[in-house]
Amino acid sequence: MFKSVQIGNFKAFGNSQRIPLKPITLIFGPNSSGKSSIIHSLAFIHHAISTGDFDVHHTIKGGNSIDLGGFRQAVHSRNFNNRIEWGVEIDNEYLNNAELTLDDEDQPNLWSRPSHLFDDKTKIEIMMSIGIELDDQDRPIKGRKPKVYSYDIKSGGTKFLSISQRPDNSYKLDYINKQSVLTNKITDFLRGTTNNEAINYELNIDQIVTELTIKNSVLPFSVNTDGKSISGLNKEQKRFVKLLSKLIESIYRYIETELNDIEYLGPLRSYPPRIIEMAEDNDPNFKAGGGFAWKEVLEDENVREKINKWLSSGENLQTPYSLKIKNLHTIDGLDKYYTENINKVIENTFLKEHEVQPDIWTDAEMALSKIKDFEDEISERKELVLTDLRTKTEVTHRDIGIGISQVLPVLVSALGNQNKTVVIEQPEIHLHPAIQAELGDVFIEGALKQKNSFILETHSEHLILRLLRRIREADDIEIKTKNGIKPSDLMILYVDPQKEGAQVYEIPVNEDGEFDRPWPEGFFSERSKELF
Repeated sequence: MFKSVQIGNFKAFGNSQRIPLKPITLIFGPNSSGKSSIIHSLAFIHHAISTGDFDVHHTIKGGNSIDLGGFRQAVHSRNFNNRIEWGVEIDNEYLNNAELTLDDEDQPNLWSRPSHLFDDKTKIEIMMSIGIELDDQDRPIKGRKPKVYSYDIKSGGTKFLSISQRPDNSYKLDYINKQSVLTNKITDFLRGTTNNEAINYELNIDQIVTELTIKNSVLPFSVNTDGKSISGLNKEQKRFVKLLSKLIESIYRYIETELNDIEYLGPLRSYPPRIIEMAEDNDPNFKAGGGFAWKEVLEDENVREKINKWLSSGENLQTPYSLKIKNLHTIDGLDKYYTENINKVIENTFLKEHEVQPDIWTDAEMALSKIKDFEDEISERKELVLTDLRTKTEVTHRDIGIGISQVLPVLVSALGNQNKTVVIEQPEIHLHPAIQAELGDVFIEGALKQKNSFILETHSEHLILRLLRRIREADDIEIKTKNGIKPSDLMILYVDPQKEGAQVYEIPVNEDGEFDRPWPEGFFSERSKELF
């Protein structure tokens, strides 16, 4: 996942805000403070990169759960003079492992996986500004579509290069910072690998800037390096440009991949029909509404086992239910197999002489058992049912409380995915406080074992208390918890609604599982107000 996200002039956000992320990120704050705006920005940009359309209502990831109302509604305070800003900090590990091979005439495959180029001093950030053309009264011009106006790439906190759109709708370089740490590292690398050590290695960055055109969709994805585009550059400049192009392409692929790997679950989970196979998987809200979870549990035995471990285990959620598959048959579907087996019984009984008269009833019962052994193969339809472990009664999700139907999509999102970014709004909805706390352990397992990252918008005091407890217990030899996490695994954010727009505050946590700064207005102070 991204190391951080930057948001400005989008929905509740006015001034640009940096949103740091970790394997488990919790977002707290009052209602309508801007918590969901962080999540919606990810769905917004993913939709734009996938479709090229910034005038978004219902996003691909969000289905009916996210309705941005179009670009005009998404701009903060409807002030179109201020452009939406969105950016991310790139994970250096990804860039260090990227194949940035340079095809060089003299030295083919010169540069591959340049691990020495990207560290904390050269951390890469990209920021884009998105707006719409305005008339002389600062109103959007009818028929014009929102678009990206400019991009900035930073290295080590300082601007590395800038790209902007020209009147002919092309994108060109405006600027490359000659003093940037990354510029110096690239030039030092090239200088060190040239065959002629005596070469006068003057790149003349200004000439490079004036010559280059950027290939662009929503994000820049490479530099135009065809012969005509860079014919005016010398050999060293061309090598610099090719490396730059590979870097830009890697950044584009990283952002595209990370956004595609988001699994979003909205705050209002759907309540599927009694017969789950009749659920509409072409429903735009199938994923965001949680309907997918029931089909996944129905079809994937491994996921079903993981969910059952959490649902019915005495150590986990401790609900009295277990999921199982029930094979459904028709009489016509069974007829062929039943007839074959009964005919064998008849043949064995009446057409052969036996010293001992066979027990026809036992044989008939055995014939039916054989059918049962392979009923899974001949079933025309399978149904997901829950067994009430207290009474051994089979029921459907429609026969029990709504809490199970709400928590199942959360469990499947956390434990049925791997190497994904799982984004959930209000995972605790409709759940008993004890189960809300247990969800903390679900997310820990999803992060540590499944290698997922979580962005959770929540109001749950019980969830955060469980995570803080697991930090305290991580180094406690006597407890030996299997769910221990470190402060570096947890990010707690508080979104505060202010007149100029949402403000995001990081609440650091220490190794004792305590907050290192005061919780704004007191930690869930509502309880003490009611008690005292």
